[in-house]
Amino acid sequence: MNLHNNKLFSTLLYLACIAILQCAVVTPSHAVMPAKHYDEAARASKIKAIAVVEKIEIVEESKRATRKRVTFRLERALSMDTPETFTGTCYSVDHAWQDTGVGGTIYYYPQEGTKVLVTVSSNGSLITSHTTLIPELEQEVALNGLRNISFGMGKASVKPAVRQGEEEQWFSFHVAGVTKGFFHAKQKRNREQPMLIEFTQELLVGEIDGDRQLYTVTTQSREDDTLTPEWLDIEVTEFGMKKTTKLMKRKVGFRVTGESNTQEGILVKGQEDAVDVAIPSTTTTDFLLFSLVEKMPFETGFSRSLNLIETLELHLKKNIIIRYTGRDTTNQNLHKFIETGSTQATYWLNDQHRLMEVHWDNDKVFKRTTEGDAMTILQ
Repeated sequence: MNLHNNKLFSTLLYLACIAILQCAVVTPSHAVMPAKHYDEAARASKIKAIAVVEKIEIVEESKRATRKRVTFRLERALSMDTPETFTGTCYSVDHAWQDTGVGGTIYYYPQEGTKVLVTVSSNGSLITSHTTLIPELEQEVALNGLRNISFGMGKASVKPAVRQGEEEQWFSFHVAGVTKGFFHAKQKRNREQPMLIEFTQELLVGEIDGDRQLYTVTTQSREDDTLTPEWLDIEVTEFGMKKTTKLMKRKVGFRVTGESNTQEGILVKGQEDAVDVAIPSTTTTDFLLFSLVEKMPFETGFSRSLNLIETLELHLKKNIIIRYTGRDTTNQNLHKFIETGSTQATYWLNDQHRLMEVHWDNDKVFKRTTEGDAMTILQ
């Protein structure tokens, strides 16, 4: 009787152990993770680059998958300190007898000679995304870096257009070293006129715990190389210690015409609405440049000639040059663009093409900040 019970106990114990092992194989930690997890892993990777697959080596073959080491030749760095040649490891399922089971591993199938957008956790470690470079993806990265790229499930793709304008810009604003307010910019697609982009910019200027003025500018712009303005609304509100006063509200419409038909100077005098105001082609505004410069490439020798409207004065200045000068070792190794001509400005951007700092003339400075810090900057 005791022998029988011992055998029964042993059998039950064996079955329990098998059940526990089966459960261990499919624990949540091994389950497929949400797309956001893979996107965050790619963005946190130390290496982000456009590169060519040079060599593929098989490191190990198991019943689950084939582990490979991939060597890449750099074509364009999208992160700091990316080496000319780097490696990453990945897993593939190459044989019918391999069974992946349940898990969260993303499988990649690199091919030698293929140009890819790739992210690697660190040189020699795990590949966190790997995507064959198609023209749409290559063009987007050339214009905007990775700001409009999603890495869901380890594959890069361009975010839908309706989402690309969601990111907002917030800058603290300083004059002669004194904090004076903030600049805020956002954009969205014009639903009634899909070929236009609507930009809303706010410049708050004032004193700490004192009176201040808010300039709100809404611009309907063409989706072209200079974001040519079609319409511009300007509203000025004064916030006093005792009351709020609407100082001005006006609407100005523009018409693009030949260079010889337009003169530098104030486009519209007074504070009345105006339509059919002539401007030359390749025209933008000083406020729109905060968005436009983020689309310019980090290429040696790059420059662009344009005409510039100083938004609040409606002052047209012609033949302005924006030029890329490379990395600025005196300012966090950021990428630097210089604006020359009858206006003077400098723009600094990070590797992701995000504008981080702007200097106007010799005394006005905009520094990237957060919404929370901007809203309390004069308190």
